[in-house]
Amino acid sequence: MIIESPEDFMQVYEDVANSGNFERVKALISDDALYWFSDGSYTGVSKIQLAFEKTWNTIKNENYSISELKWLHKAQDCAVCIYNFNSTGIIDGKFRQTRGRGTNILKKFADGWKIIHEHLSLEK
Repeated sequence: MIIESPEDFMQVYEDVANSGNFERVKALISDDALYWFSDGSYTGVSKIQLAFEKTWNTIKNENYSISELKWLHKAQDCAVCIYNFNSTGIIDGKFRQTRGRGTNILKKFADGWKIIHEHLSLEK
């Protein structure tokens, strides 16, 4: 599936992040992407996969959503956005909710838009 616009990309990304299936997520990430999460930095798809799977194994029935998306830059082959995120789910048998902020840098490749960098930080 080729995603034509950065706006469409972020909607698809939100949907696949909730799938619990990294093969779907992997299609949207550049091979050499860099992710910064509250628990560490992950470079490359295989390390990013470990981070996603750790989260999915920790948070059962997670629902991840993006809101207040703002585009800082959009060009023909690069886009940068910031947003708020909300995650709800069951951790250790208890309902939990986390909120935070995100930044994504997207690059347009021959096979469509992909993330080259994501930075998520939890709200304090």
